[in-house]
Order: sequence, then C-alpha cells, then structure tokens
Amino acid sequence: MPVDCPELKHWYASCRAILDGSDTPCAALPQKSANCRARATCWKALAAGVSGPLAVAQGLAVECAAELPADTCEALTRAVGAQSPASCPTTPGISAWCRALSTADPAPCAGAKDCTQIAARLQVLARGGLKLCREQCTGEDVISAAAALHDPHACDALKAAIAAHACD
Repeated sequence: MPVDCPELKHWYASCRAILDGSDTPCAALPQKSANCRARATCWKALAAGVSGPLAVAQGLAVECAAELPADTCEALTRAVGAQSPASCPTTPGISAWCRALSTADPAPCAGAKDCTQIAARLQVLARGGLKLCREQCTGEDVISAAAALHDPHACDALKAAIAAHACD
C-alpha cells in the first residue's frame, strides 16, 4: 500500500497542535488546515475536561464554518453538542452524520469512515474518557488521545514515518 505523505503530515500537524496547545502546526499545511484545526480544537477541549459531544461540536464548528452554510453548521453543532438528533438539520449528507454523532451511534453513518470513527470515539469517551480512548480507540484517535493526555512521545511514530518515507 503506497504511503500518503500529505496525509501523514496532516496527522503529524494535528498531533503537534494537540500536544502543543497551538494551531500553529495546522497553519503550515497547504491543504486540510481547517480539518487539522478542528481535530486540535476537539482534542484540546477533551483534555480540558469538556464532554465528548461538546468537544466534537466545538471541532465541527471550526471545520463546518469553512464548508457549510452558517445555518446548517450552527444546527449541526448545536444538535451534536446537545445530543439531540431531533434537532439535526435535514441537509442531505449532513443529516446522517448529525444523527450518528448526536447519538454516538455509527449506524446512521452508512459505512462512512470518518463518521463511524467519530461515533465510535464518542462511545469510548462516554465509558472512560481520554485514558480509555488511548487504549481502545482506533487509528489516529489513539495518537490524538495520547497527545491530549500530554504524552511527550505521542507524535513520535508519525514523525518517524514521515522520515522513513522521505516525506519531507
């Protein structure tokens, strides 16, 4: 499987932004800067003790503000933060994400990877917070949880992968 260097750099910048408590690493990305800031916002909020749904809503607000009409973005973030699927916007494509995230149930995601991963993360966070997520979440969420827990080595594997694949 080929290595996606821009994706590795994106995850590394997100990890550094979470660990450093600064959006500066995200600003250096030519693409996906809003997604990087959204991830960092969410995980920094979790580190500060904000509940999973409210933290996800804060992250969504950063990203969707750049991609969706203001009223749709506001309805989405409000419904997710309040865990109120009845308040979800009816916008095609957004409605299912909103229902999944406002209920922490991946079923409405219909297999969409990011949606499924966030809904599953919310389930783990509800059961045991960041420490349990670091142990039981999947993929990049494990690294993000480690960074949110202030593990100084959280981003090392990503940095090593970038160097090993000559992504610089």
